[in-house]
Amino acid sequence: MDNAAPALEVGFEINPTGSFAALGQLETAMGAAEASVLADAKRIEQATGRPPVGLCDYTGAMIQSQEVINALTRLMETPVVRSRRVAMYTSYVMPKMQAERATRNRPEFRFFTDKDEAREWLFADQDAMAAA
Repeated sequence: MDNAAPALEVGFEINPTGSFAALGQLETAMGAAEASVLADAKRIEQATGRPPVGLCDYTGAMIQSQEVINALTRLMETPVVRSRRVAMYTSYVMPKMQAERATRNRPEFRFFTDKDEAREWLFADQDAMAAA
């Protein structure tokens, strides 16, 4: 053992080869998805006369880095589609707190721990309109 040159071993290697190409592919895919979502939202609004609603299963969400949350916050500030209501549900505290922070200026977002509770809130205004 050579004690002359101290070293730190981490047991893995980071290889950034292809990272920029992968990011470019992701950006292209996100652009295509954005166009599809926008077209679907327009069809929904034309068919119903109302902006769409969204139900998001956030149970598989992982805790994100500050950079990812900042990017999500910027995305939420200038949405491609403005939904009438968005209900997100998860029982995990940290991802929920991060998503709440990213959508803090979006009053149409609500967070729930239960899917049925989220669906009930999501469609409550439609049920009230139907009863009137």
